[in-house]
Amino acid sequence: MITSLPSITTSWTAALCLLSWNTVMEGICLTRLFGRKISFFWKRDIKTLNIFLTKANLIKLGDYGLAKKLSSEYSMAETCVGTLYYMSPEICQGVKYSYKSDIWAVGCVLYELLTLTRTFDATNPLNLCVKIVQGNWAVEIDSSFYSKELIDVVRECLQQDPEKRPTADEILEMPLLSCQRRDMEEKVSLLNKSNKRSRPGTVTDAPIAVVTSRSSEVYVWGGGKSTPQKLDVFKGGCRARQVRAGDAHFAVVTVEKELYTWVNMQGGTKLHGQLGHGDRASYRQPKHVEKLQGKAVQQVSCGSDFTVCITDEGQLFSFGSDYYGCLGVNQTAGAEVLEPIWVDFFLNEPVEQVSCGDNHVMALTRSKSVYSWGCGEYGRLGLDSEDDVYSPQKVITITALLAPPHLRLSRIFNAFNSIFAVSPNLSVTYRVGTIHSISCYFLLSLLIPYLAFFQVEVPRGLCIVNISCGSDGSFLLTQSGKVLACGSNEHNKLGLNQCTAGIINHEAFLEVPYTTSLTLAKPLTFYKVRSISPGRTHTAAIDERGRLLTFGSNKCGQLGVGDYRKHLGINMLGGPLGGKQVIRVSCGDEFTIAATDDNHIFAWGNGGNGRLAMTPNERPQGSDICTSWPRPIFGSLHHVPDLSCRGWHTILIVEKVLNSKTIRSNSSGLSIGTRE
Repeated sequence: MITSLPSITTSWTAALCLLSWNTVMEGICLTRLFGRKISFFWKRDIKTLNIFLTKANLIKLGDYGLAKKLSSEYSMAETCVGTLYYMSPEICQGVKYSYKSDIWAVGCVLYELLTLTRTFDATNPLNLCVKIVQGNWAVEIDSSFYSKELIDVVRECLQQDPEKRPTADEILEMPLLSCQRRDMEEKVSLLNKSNKRSRPGTVTDAPIAVVTSRSSEVYVWGGGKSTPQKLDVFKGGCRARQVRAGDAHFAVVTVEKELYTWVNMQGGTKLHGQLGHGDRASYRQPKHVEKLQGKAVQQVSCGSDFTVCITDEGQLFSFGSDYYGCLGVNQTAGAEVLEPIWVDFFLNEPVEQVSCGDNHVMALTRSKSVYSWGCGEYGRLGLDSEDDVYSPQKVITITALLAPPHLRLSRIFNAFNSIFAVSPNLSVTYRVGTIHSISCYFLLSLLIPYLAFFQVEVPRGLCIVNISCGSDGSFLLTQSGKVLACGSNEHNKLGLNQCTAGIINHEAFLEVPYTTSLTLAKPLTFYKVRSISPGRTHTAAIDERGRLLTFGSNKCGQLGVGDYRKHLGINMLGGPLGGKQVIRVSCGDEFTIAATDDNHIFAWGNGGNGRLAMTPNERPQGSDICTSWPRPIFGSLHHVPDLSCRGWHTILIVEKVLNSKTIRSNSSGLSIGTRE
């Protein structure tokens, strides 16, 4: 839902609404143009979340996953699909409907653009349907702000009787749009022209659209089950877009942005409400978390006995055990919370990412601030202490003390493990005034406890872009590919240990048992890391070139280097993965699962309790239960959009391309070709 617009003038706001509206209507007309050549299509899921603004400032209508193909213009449909807030009265009543339902959704979108509120809103789906059928708008459109013509168009689109609603062509011919349509088309053409990139050797600039049909399935294994089990719930309109594994449960976010949870296959573990279904029952099959109905869940993360999720609007919800304060509500909701509760701490700070360790949580906001809470043992919260924290606390990253890029880098501050180069004279903007030409060393020593009161410009490349929590440690990834870590470094699973050689070839090994503040993982500075996955005893990372790096314990061969010896530093995997680009990796207890860009899935490490999805016949001859080389699993080729390992369990999404069609534009019109 749209909740805010820039501070702009009335006329510009109206123009923006008209441009967005014009684009949507032309998108509908375009699908009907395809209909004249091929067959008729309805979008059936027009909403604000499906209208995209590109970097070139083009407004586009997207996500045709629910589009309906019909044989004629007058055909009717009766399948109940789409997003409830934008459903027409006829769909809510369960009667047959036509393309006029798209016009209703357009009216809802335009209403939302004008009022910044949903057209119809309620606390539950039943009340929402009643309001839609009765036509009870949430608020009236401000007639002192917008013209009568614009408001009348909204009313026309939201007519209860579908026959009274205008067609897309009729809306485009209305004076409100027709008088400005040529200007709008010229603006769109200009933006399109500047956005195109010429290709050498091409005869035509006509774009080629490729429509691909894929099958999507979710599989789980581990916990004593060595054969991957397919979950039939997640197919069709309920396809999975994200999966996460906890010690005792699984969580899945679907393409409809609904959350499903259930217990893992191992069982026998007491539940604490981490499923969010309002009870402590052990649901063996995926079940929709009904308390989040109407909330567009964007991401979920699982702890040992709790769950945290965020919505498209940046709201954060949590449920399960609050023994360590992992729910982020200062332990005010009880020891166990059986249904999702809203963490109002982030009311004015929308959350972009969330990650859970066994007993702690980290969140990254849209303003690129990092917050942590929960168990503080070994300093895993990065708050320079081992105290438990029951509500979100801001993590002060050393990046906030860097000078802007234009300042000359001349000194290295050794007290911070030589993490960042700083200028001797650093100018810092204070809320009241400005402190000029203060010695950097003096500034750092005095101001760190009060850093929250300062506003410092941070170079773009040093912004935190990703967070990952392990069982008792945490990783922060910067835009430039540097890795910051805190918590337990047992087995060097944070990658902080360093091996140095002196001038007389005597090697010295610097071991860091744990760190309570964010520390640069220096051995990883040789690589530009783009993703990182911590396990209980080891960690895996992928760099920008798709190379897989592992470090930590190798007791069961989980580092994938072909042996079971102790390895002190960072290992770049070759062997079966040599020359392949790794796109996904996840670490469980003493095992690793990885997926490559050529649609292969590999597993290695401890194969006990079905962790590697290998039957005894599939293991190398003469080998024990552990495998130290990456071995392909899962049969035929599969693309892996998401993957998660925890404890003994693995859950992943696999896709197969069923067919692919190419839509070309030429002088004679549209043509469609099929790719085999």
